[in-house]
Amino acid sequence: MTQIANDYNRILSKAWAEAPREGIHNVWRQDAVKALKALFKREFPNRRWPYEVKFTSGNRYTWVRYHVLSINCDRGWEHLVHDWSHWLNQMHGRKPHCEEHLRLERQCAQFVIGRGWVKTEAAPVPVQEKTDKVVEHYKRLLSNKAATEKRLFKHRSALDRAEKRLKTLDRDIRAYYKKYAERLA
Repeated sequence: MTQIANDYNRILSKAWAEAPREGIHNVWRQDAVKALKALFKREFPNRRWPYEVKFTSGNRYTWVRYHVLSINCDRGWEHLVHDWSHWLNQMHGRKPHCEEHLRLERQCAQFVIGRGWVKTEAAPVPVQEKTDKVVEHYKRLLSNKAATEKRLFKHRSALDRAEKRLKTLDRDIRAYYKKYAERLA
């Protein structure tokens, strides 16, 4: 291992040692969102939060794709902070796992631990609301109808313009033919 990798593991292990050990893998969803927003605001105080938030699970990273922040709470605080510090570091235009990234990740870990977001209590299981498929389909039908009416209005306007242009052209052709009939025959 290189010197920076040794420092990386040593420094971050020391930072996470301050947190309650049983709470490292216990990420509450609302705390994760608060933490990531606070860390973003800490790094970029003059920018507003630009991301839509969604939660993911399994073997996925916490990362931003197409202005959607996918948060994986299953992997624990260490992974969450590590992934987010990579994103913040990239936003600064720096290389991953450099000295600045090490400092940033350590500060992020200390910030999360200091705010008390690493909790020993079990995270509440999110309740999945059952959606009514009939209502969902009806709303989609209404939305499609409104979009089709808007498109129809646009096309009717274009058709009216085209018909008006044809009338003008017919009038001009008749006048031109009257004036130069012997040359056009």
